[in-house]
Amino acid sequence: MPNSPSTRRSHPVALLLAIAILAALAGIAYWLVFGPGVRACTTPFLSSYIRDYLSADMECRAIFGLGALITTGVLLMALAEASRDWGGLLTVGRWLHKGGMAMLAVGFVPLIALLLLLMIIGMLAQSVREKLAGMRSRRGVD
Repeated sequence: MPNSPSTRRSHPVALLLAIAILAALAGIAYWLVFGPGVRACTTPFLSSYIRDYLSADMECRAIFGLGALITTGVLLMALAEASRDWGGLLTVGRWLHKGGMAMLAVGFVPLIALLLLLMIIGMLAQSVREKLAGMRSRRGVD
């Protein structure tokens, strides 16, 4: 089959363009993380309790650092695809793919953990509200 996923190849120009764009995006993200100067986000990502311990500069660098890891993971996976398409060493392509998957995992795990933590806190808060509402209704207080 000429169009099956195992025999389909990406156009070399399209693959080079994708790699160049991903490298540029990763470069910008890494510059924001490691570059000199103070970073100040205008929108707070974290709650005010956590912001007391982290400066706005550190918060911005941490968020952009996660983005840089994710972008680098996608870049490594694109390089693995290019390695396979251009007849390169298959072991290099496999290692690039594994490295890309590891970078994606490192980038996404903190975000997923934060979302799960916020969901658990929300459920606990709802449970406490319902418990307090039940106690008030038993006492006859509205």
